[in-house]
Amino acid sequence: MVKSAVSRYGGERMYFTIRPLFLGLLIGDVGGQAFWAVVCAVAMAAGWVTGG
Repeated sequence: MVKSAVSRYGGERMYFTIRPLFLGLLIGDVGGQAFWAVVCAVAMAAGWVTGG
């Protein structure tokens, strides 16, 4: 939806300008989730917290 709006109103040049921003948001979100998954797994393995 965002891609079509940017392409329509900003053109191809704006689409290629904004694309790294959205890729960074996506990679940052996945990286944050992976980080906290590892932290939770380590905490549970160490016995600091119980599963739940």
